[in-house]
Amino acid sequence: MVERLLHVSDIHCMTSMLARVVELESRNVDAIVVSGDIECDGKIIEILRRAGKPVFAVPGNMDDHYIAKLLREAGMSVEGDVLDYGNIVVVGIGGREPLANIKRVEMLLEQLKPNKPLLVVAHHPPHGHVDLAWSGVHAGLYETLKLIERYKPIAYLCGHIHEARGVSKHDKTLIVNPGPLANGYYAIVDLARQQAVLKTL
Repeated sequence: MVERLLHVSDIHCMTSMLARVVELESRNVDAIVVSGDIECDGKIIEILRRAGKPVFAVPGNMDDHYIAKLLREAGMSVEGDVLDYGNIVVVGIGGREPLANIKRVEMLLEQLKPNKPLLVVAHHPPHGHVDLAWSGVHAGLYETLKLIERYKPIAYLCGHIHEARGVSKHDKTLIVNPGPLANGYYAIVDLARQQAVLKTL
């Protein structure tokens, strides 16, 4: 049963921050969500493995093919995929090719027609939610907002816009940007209660 999640994003190779948050929180959660911009080597994989919990991860726009490959080989990547996992279905939209990912997951969702709550793990936020950049522009994607409106996931977990840390809702979908773990920010997400708590190391 996956109900309580540790949600991190924008690690930017700060492995010490990841090790600290995993040590602090992993015993109290059912799974770990990584919303991209890892920008590091296999040490990140080792830290996540040590937690002994399922990991649902997507690469971010700053992550190269090497990092995407590491996540895939470790069985942690959900990029462009739809994964039936116990009581939920996990949908992955990475930051490298988000529009191609959206097209692929929509095709898979139409084929599979899952009857369980959807959890979207993404890098980019949806337009108008936890996406306000320093410039004053809402930098989220319209395409992911449309995906939320069409499939009504229980939660949409993202990152990317460092300064837009926050929790929002669109209809009944909980939307969380935990802020960059590189700065010590993360979130604990309770799917059953549809709540999230933003935390700082």
